Amino acid sequence: MPQRVTPAGLAPANFAPVAPDPEAMRAALVALVKAEAGRRILAQVPSWKQSNATARAVELTRIGMQRALTPDETAEVAAIGGLWAAVKAIRDASDAIETDIMTTPPESLPTFDLTGGWPE
Repeated sequence: MPQRVTPAGLAPANFAPVAPDPEAMRAALVALVKAEAGRRILAQVPSWKQSNATARAVELTRIGMQRALTPDETAEVAAIGGLWAAVKAIRDASDAIETDIMTTPPESLPTFDLTGGWPE
């Protein structure tokens, strides 16, 4: 089993703790926020549903350019709009939290709360 080797006279007690780099902490917090936003988006609108909604929106746009949409088609447009509104709310929350991270004083970064500010 390998042993930990320290130079003579330099026991761990002789080292002062290093203050965390604020920019590295900010980058790590932003990465966590982006990951949480992605998780929340996929939980509400999985990738397959996003693809299908986008494809159907293109179809409905083309139909709407040729004729008036039927009531059922209009309802589909509204439903797709609702999906994207939910995604946009998560993205907007993520942007706001990231802005808060960038303006938080360095000494407060270690206790920054990542759980608040998300849509229900």
